[in-house]
Amino acid sequence: MLSALRPASELIRPARLTAGPQSADVVCTDAVALFRGSLVLLSGEAALSVATAIFAQFQHGGQVPLPWIINDNRVPNPPDLVSAGVDLSRTIWFSVPGHAVAATTTDALLRSGEFPLICVDVAGLAAISPGNIARFMHRARGNGTTVLFLSESSVAAPSPAIAFQLEVTAPDSHRLEVHVRRTRVPLNDGVCNVGTAVPLS
Repeated sequence: MLSALRPASELIRPARLTAGPQSADVVCTDAVALFRGSLVLLSGEAALSVATAIFAQFQHGGQVPLPWIINDNRVPNPPDLVSAGVDLSRTIWFSVPGHAVAATTTDALLRSGEFPLICVDVAGLAAISPGNIARFMHRARGNGTTVLFLSESSVAAPSPAIAFQLEVTAPDSHRLEVHVRRTRVPLNDGVCNVGTAVPLS
């Protein structure tokens, strides 16, 4: 799965983001501004590719190391992340045994207010309580942190606190499709700037 990752710079071309069930080959090029202070859910079989591109964009736009919370059983392959543009020397890994520890870790990182992005890859949000999600939303909004939840399975956003839900699929080996399932911003006539994904092979 990770072998198909490409540097974020190779995934960017001018395009527009459309709402609803329509599909577009997109990767957000202004994710730092678009997602600031929000909870974002990336789901689907190719979610890791888009998450990695977003993570790399946040790294390139800031100076502080960024945290990535992973499940003990879902450790990404570091060489693949590097080839996709992630700077491992500026990535803080938290390997956690389950959703409860992931939630506690996310909450502590949010309370610090030190990180513009927190990536949480724990195979979904089903076991994180709506109360925790609501608390994350208030803290993220208060300090401008983006919390990026990552799930390879297609899930419904469990809470209205999730401001953006994007489902990412790979219909073939040459492209990604990002389906906008929920957004807090109007998407009329190019409000959001995005980029089309180039072939992955």
